[in-house]
Amino acid sequence: MTMMINKFETWGEFEIGNIFDIKSSKSGIDKNKLVEESGNVPYITRTNLNNGVETFIGERQRNRFQKDKGNAIIIGLDTQTIFYQEKSFYTGQNIQVLRNSRLNKYNAFYIIPLLKKQMKKFNWGGNGATLTRLKRTKIILPVDQSNDVCWGYMENYIEEKENRVRKKIINFLGQELAKIDSVNEISLDGIKWSNFIVEDYFDNRIGKSLDANKLDVKSGRMSYVTRKTTNNGIDGFLEAQSKKYLNEDFPVITIGNETAKPFLQNYPFYTGTKVNCLRPKEELSEYALLFFIRCLENVCKKYSYSFTINSTRLKKQKVLLPINDDNEPDWEFMSNYMRYIMSNKIKQTIKAWENISVFN
Repeated sequence: MTMMINKFETWGEFEIGNIFDIKSSKSGIDKNKLVEESGNVPYITRTNLNNGVETFIGERQRNRFQKDKGNAIIIGLDTQTIFYQEKSFYTGQNIQVLRNSRLNKYNAFYIIPLLKKQMKKFNWGGNGATLTRLKRTKIILPVDQSNDVCWGYMENYIEEKENRVRKKIINFLGQELAKIDSVNEISLDGIKWSNFIVEDYFDNRIGKSLDANKLDVKSGRMSYVTRKTTNNGIDGFLEAQSKKYLNEDFPVITIGNETAKPFLQNYPFYTGTKVNCLRPKEELSEYALLFFIRCLENVCKKYSYSFTINSTRLKKQKVLLPINDDNEPDWEFMSNYMRYIMSNKIKQTIKAWENISVFN
């Protein structure tokens, strides 16, 4: 059965087993039976992370285990994980390998979301994605005038989408680069340093906390900053709350008591519990603050859940910083250094995106 989606394309329903040659992987190595445990060969398991790659292992494994060639879609039974593997790989247990001579990375990324949608009906245990069930599962794909799978259309669709995404990212990076004032090459060589106490240059207060358990942190637009050590400390986004909870002094540095991980906040935000907010006593650029954050991070490694960086300790904490001729923190140097580093990184990233594949 087919149905028209526009005047150019039609869709058809196919059993997966009629589109792909489906076989169990050639290795199926238990992790505790790996011979050469480190190397460059992907070791694919049923994990839902990192494109199914649990680790990278060596070429040398037991003779009965063979590598599977790349350019294949893999499905982890029980977990129903689905990924495209471009290069040759070994696997753990219960991995099915799907092949077709027309398959490539572009049409694979068109098909994988359709497979994932169908895999939702399976689960761990008695209703797992067995080989028989997998082969009989149906998906709907674009077809040509002969009602055969239109591999070329899927490839062109994803390739065009990749080009649009790449262009959008490069344009964004170019705009960010334009915001940074041009700085000549700058180095840390020959720079003099000295220790300074945080409270001499920053005011510190504890953010007025909101309890995430009582809030929807997934559908708002305002940053909700907690003691997280990732994602710039942001644990979600809130709708507008009472103004008394909103931190509108920015840029500021936030740092959680127990985690002691500093981040720069450039926009209004809300906080969870025990989040310190450092506001510079004099106007400092975000670049100078980013340099300071890295220096502060170096001395915060001693803090932990049993020895927290509470407000009192943070105020008295000494930080090693570059100094000027007056033996004061050289904020101008710090700002220029970070401008130089950031502009270089953005240029490198733009160059990489000009040649990188979005779908990897």
